[in-house]
Amino acid sequence: MTRGRREEPGPWAFDLNLVVTYRCNLQCSHCIADCGPRRREALAVEDGERWIDAAAATGRLSVVGLTGGEPLLRLDAVRRLLAHASRRGAEGGIVTNCFWATSAAAARAKLAELRELGLRHLTVSCDGFHVPAVPLERVRRAVGAALELELGVTVNVVVTRDGPYSLLEVPDLLGVPRSELGRSVEIKEIAPLLIGRAAREIPRDALIRTDQPEWFDGPCRYVGRSPAVAPDGAVFACCCFGDSTRRAEARIGWAGNARERPLTDILEEMPRNLLFRLLEQNGPYALLRLVRARCPELRTRKRYFTTCDVCVELYRPAVRRRLASVLNELAVEARG
Repeated sequence: MTRGRREEPGPWAFDLNLVVTYRCNLQCSHCIADCGPRRREALAVEDGERWIDAAAATGRLSVVGLTGGEPLLRLDAVRRLLAHASRRGAEGGIVTNCFWATSAAAARAKLAELRELGLRHLTVSCDGFHVPAVPLERVRRAVGAALELELGVTVNVVVTRDGPYSLLEVPDLLGVPRSELGRSVEIKEIAPLLIGRAAREIPRDALIRTDQPEWFDGPCRYVGRSPAVAPDGAVFACCCFGDSTRRAEARIGWAGNARERPLTDILEEMPRNLLFRLLEQNGPYALLRLVRARCPELRTRKRYFTTCDVCVELYRPAVRRRLASVLNELAVEARG
């Protein structure tokens, strides 16, 4: 970190993610938020509308993403939130497991209605965790209907050593024309993060990891640019925090609570937060290397899959305590 004149961090354009519900018709073993049929925590629509207003007031809101759990278990809430986001000039996105695509006609009707309300992007999954519970054909129908309606599509493929699918097979499995790849369709391989149910139920030897830094060494594209708000008002700088009901302040990227402080203020502070700024500029692995250098006695993993996987390591209690000390030292050095 250089001394002398320092420029103020510039503003970030961002997508706001709202956790519509922790309830889900599935109970996947890789779920970082412990979602499932028995969960009842849900976002009050009035809170969601108020938080969309607060995000729009920053002048930097681009997209409102509705996630969960399975947000379409609360269809009326999704309708209202999409419409409100559209009124505030933001596009709408939904993350869904596609349980509702029981026929081609049903899939098109559902997405056509939501498109009228402001939906512009659909995120689905195609992997060994979701497909056993939601037939592949339903995901295929949802993707096909989305492309017919000119919606953008992201397909997440959660990969493990013994997983049945990779991004190579997914286009054919879902009937995605090769001409759409990289245009209206993005297919991403992601790894299970060791949070929540995944930390308890996924065998460690099933995870794909490497000691090749090019897999996981780089700036974070999501911190501050993809903040999330949980039903209880907990605000996080990215969407990979897990279950906000369990010690929210210890979760990845916790930034405050929108029930206790104005969300606009919390969002405006994110670009000035030293931790978030370093993650955005240098990435979690650069921070982890710095912590290791200053705390050589610290024991950490040596193999990772993605930048998100490294961030999970940074937030382990033993590492986080030392990280806090290093951040304090950096702040003092910068002031000097």
